[in-house]
Amino acid sequence: MAHERVRTGTDARRPNDHNILYLFHLLFVGGSGVAGTQVLWTAIRRIASERSAVRRIYAAWVLTFALVGGEVAWALRPFVGSVFFEVQFIRPDASRETSTSSS
Repeated sequence: MAHERVRTGTDARRPNDHNILYLFHLLFVGGSGVAGTQVLWTAIRRIASERSAVRRIYAAWVLTFALVGGEVAWALRPFVGSVFFEVQFIRPDASRETSTSSS
């Protein structure tokens, strides 16, 4: 099992609580991003008169937003861990590929 090691202070009887909290956080941030891009779309449509210009500006913004988000996520990857493992500043395997199979 992937979460056999339980950090001291973590309730081993409820190992999914952290994952559920993480899922709600993901949904909240994703919903905020969608709402923000809808506001952006409405604002650009008011300012620009050409529909093709609106689409180009919106597409450029969404692409830039996605690329920067991906870069930030990749840069923070060594620092983000699981509540079920010991706290480490940088994991020893941070620069290696991770395997999804459990050993």
